[in-house]
Amino acid sequence: PCPRARWPRLAPMAAAYALGTFNDNFFTQTVLFLAIAAGLDTIQSLGTVLYALPFIVCSAWAGWLADRVPKQRLMFWAKVLEVAAALVGALALCFMSFAGMVLMICIMAVQSTLFSPAINGAIPENFTASGVSTANAVLKMSTTASVLCGIALAGMVLDAPAPAWFTETRIPFGKAAAGAITLFTAAAGLAAVLALPRKAAPPSSG
Repeated sequence: PCPRARWPRLAPMAAAYALGTFNDNFFTQTVLFLAIAAGLDTIQSLGTVLYALPFIVCSAWAGWLADRVPKQRLMFWAKVLEVAAALVGALALCFMSFAGMVLMICIMAVQSTLFSPAINGAIPENFTASGVSTANAVLKMSTTASVLCGIALAGMVLDAPAPAWFTETRIPFGKAAAGAITLFTAAAGLAAVLALPRKAAPPSSG
């Protein structure tokens, strides 16, 4: 069981992590569907390479940075970067700019590279030794569920019929909805980081 005292820290951390992984997979899967529909096979391989590249090139540097910069501050700026990337991605979806979509994927990979060591390193700073396993389990469960949800919802949102209130323009409802979800999810992730208590929990707390 997870004592209630842990939830003010664990819930925002899990939400921030899960929302980020959801956005990564939801947006990437959306771009892959659109690329396949447009017959642009190169976009799939290019997006995959650009998403993986920051993890390969910057992971060691991101870990070094997480040891020298307050982890909550690093998580905050990573989420600010995600909001900026989501804005680029939402506009790219609405106007079918594959260059913008690929740019969004690359920026999201950079922010994920920065965010992951910061949040994982923050776990032992915010929980006692007995609470670290629980925190890791909750974060892992939430991110795994968010990955599956992101992949599953991408096609459903793109194919969703426009509601009566939506005025059909040059931007189809599915693309507008995908862009809005991407931007809202990024903003919600930033809000989750801001909801974290300012000070790390003392080592003796549960």
